[in-house]
Amino acid sequence: MSVDEQRRMTFDLDESMVKTIGEEFDVQSIADKFAKAIKDKSHDALEKTAEEIFGQYGKQWMKRTLELGEKHTDTTYETLKKAVEKKEKIVPIPEPQPEPVIEKKPEKPKKQGIRCEHCDGTGVCAAGSPYDKSHGQMFGAKVRLTSCTECLLVAGEHKNSKKLVDCRFCGGDGEV
Repeated sequence: MSVDEQRRMTFDLDESMVKTIGEEFDVQSIADKFAKAIKDKSHDALEKTAEEIFGQYGKQWMKRTLELGEKHTDTTYETLKKAVEKKEKIVPIPEPQPEPVIEKKPEKPKKQGIRCEHCDGTGVCAAGSPYDKSHGQMFGAKVRLTSCTECLLVAGEHKNSKKLVDCRFCGGDGEV
């Protein structure tokens, strides 16, 4: 395997980059500097001192790391960069679309909680005459319940309809 092939297969940081950062940003010297700075200070002054010393040190370290990262790119960075370039060419970023407004029906006021006697608290009128779907010509005939004529008419159905509709007394709530 050649050096180029090895480089394409490894996802580690460049050794020269790590070495350069280690030489330019000596951890022991900054730790010693901090130890000397807090030697005679109170507990309240520790945070401010740490911010002064490590804040600037950290900013310089990150700035230098970014500079070296652009010079010594690793395979992970290059793969990510290629993927971003490829995606930008293939799929344009869509404009955000406004969300549809969904309106809720206003809630009906709570009723007293007395069960409707007409529908037995189900909310569906089944007080009509039973309907034999097979007209008595089959063993095990299916008998369906129907709504009463008044509830059918209130619901806008024909008086001979075989549907089950909301109870006209409770409005389909089961309570009056």
